[in-house]
Amino acid sequence: MKSIDELAADPNFTTARTGADRSVTFLPDPPRAQRHYTVISVDDHIVEPPDTFTGRLPHRFADRAPHVVDTDDGGQTWVYDGQLLPNVGFNAVVGRPVAEYGFEPMRFDEMRRVHGISMRASKTWISTASTPR
Repeated sequence: MKSIDELAADPNFTTARTGADRSVTFLPDPPRAQRHYTVISVDDHIVEPPDTFTGRLPHRFADRAPHVVDTDDGGQTWVYDGQLLPNVGFNAVVGRPVAEYGFEPMRFDEMRRVHGISMRASKTWISTASTPR
């Protein structure tokens, strides 16, 4: 199996354009419909929003809280204890045309927002999109 670096170096792996030619398109949301079941996906990826840790840590740790910074290449990345952990395009392709999948750095405003998920102060993700009552 090829590593992510080997895949990123292969110009034929994706047809996504890069740099100034890059586009970000979101496919339309599916129509809302009443559902009588709970869906549990075993392969979805959730990228924490950039304000995940803002105001959620004790004051004495606030300066060490993970946070998001803009990068020189136009992306955004998490910083944990001084270490950069970038978001690459394949982390958040839901709702995007396959032709736009790529390895370029992502910005949070280029990711589709997930509805029905909320983060509580307990620091856990809780799905509020459960069976309608």
